[in-house]
Amino acid sequence: MKIKLGEMEIDLKGTAITGGISDADDEITIALVEDTMKNVGEISVTAGDETITITEAHAGLKLSEDKPMETTAMSEEEIIKAADAMSKAVVQASTIDPKKIERAIMKQLAEGKSGLTNLADVETLLANISSFQDDKRESIVAASTGDLSILSEIIVNSDSEQSLSLMQGVMDNDTGNATLLMNEIMGGEGEKADFDIFSHIGGADTGNFEALRETIVTGMIEADSEFATETMAQMMKVSDDATGSYLVYEITHVEPTETTDAGASLAMNVLASFTANASEKMADLYQHDPNMIDMLTTSAFENATEQDIGMMSTMMQDSTGGNMAMLMKSMVAYSPEMIGGVYNNLAEQNYDLFEHIDTAMMAGGADPYAPATYDPGPMDPYYDPAATAYMDPTYDPGPMDPYYDPAATFLDNLKGDIFSEIITYSGAIASETAADMMMHAGGNSAMFMMENMMYENPE
Repeated sequence: MKIKLGEMEIDLKGTAITGGISDADDEITIALVEDTMKNVGEISVTAGDETITITEAHAGLKLSEDKPMETTAMSEEEIIKAADAMSKAVVQASTIDPKKIERAIMKQLAEGKSGLTNLADVETLLANISSFQDDKRESIVAASTGDLSILSEIIVNSDSEQSLSLMQGVMDNDTGNATLLMNEIMGGEGEKADFDIFSHIGGADTGNFEALRETIVTGMIEADSEFATETMAQMMKVSDDATGSYLVYEITHVEPTETTDAGASLAMNVLASFTANASEKMADLYQHDPNMIDMLTTSAFENATEQDIGMMSTMMQDSTGGNMAMLMKSMVAYSPEMIGGVYNNLAEQNYDLFEHIDTAMMAGGADPYAPATYDPGPMDPYYDPAATAYMDPTYDPGPMDPYYDPAATFLDNLKGDIFSEIITYSGAIASETAADMMMHAGGNSAMFMMENMMYENPE
């Protein structure tokens, strides 16, 4: 494309440019920039007998009618600003609602400003615009390999059908991009932060959502990387219950399920990342679908080995008191022999496991993991199970026992189970193990251990 500016001629060849006009001295600055697919074209400027050609990105010219042409270079700030403007323009052009285009054209037709004469012309123009947009999106998908940032912006700002189609295109090109794609989509800002893409494309009337979801999740699992693990944990955080359950099922059925020389199991890695980055979501998911969280913790702890003790200890420290109670309950059930190692690892860091569990009740709230139907009979001689409204989670047994607190009883019994398993698997005399634990525990925890020993092993 050639542009005439007075006595100067600017020849643009397949490129993107930026620039401006100075109000003070009518100087024009133009610079060559990369387009969204990292392509760089060419600028040739002819003034009189002189021609200067620019082929390097971010190089440019300063033009004036009464001064010789001068080469320039964009500053870092100008480069960033131009790239941002280019990205926004591409996203806007790729996601504009076709109905808005149609309304604008019809308005111009009615005002006689469009150059169109009838509705047939309008339909032809709209079809051409739609075809151009489709071609542009396809070229972006084809060119998006190492950098999916612009494509992800287009996806989250498109309707469900277009988003699904674009994501399918990425997967058709390379399933190895599954993790990067999902990470970019969830890494938006403002109202698009933590975007739940599966809920969005799940409502598409065209395409095969289930097949695409399977392809993406399989691609992430096969990537077998820390990046993929963290991305799957983030997906569990932002997704609805159905997607969370689907992810957990796939994660917990990957072989090998146990820790090997290559590292921890996928379930253990995802649980650790989820605990560290979305601890607040864990209790919420448990309330909506306890089987999902139970399946994940069971798979992680049931196949744990001593290699996992450090990771499990970190997991406990990253958890709230309630989350730790849930995790320890699973460990008691599926990996009791690991509890002593985790406890000792935490004690070496001056971290009191029992004290942290107690924080689940410190604010006067209820432990979200304490079962509403918990049977306190063994600890409460006044408890009458026949008189309990089991189906009512808000039931208050106070009239029978004003001191009874189901959540607190649940936590106390859990602590007792943990203490007992540590003693059982310690390989030493119970009194020696208990004494050593009490020496490294806080006052309340030491008192709890003493009371437990007197109740369980008075001899």
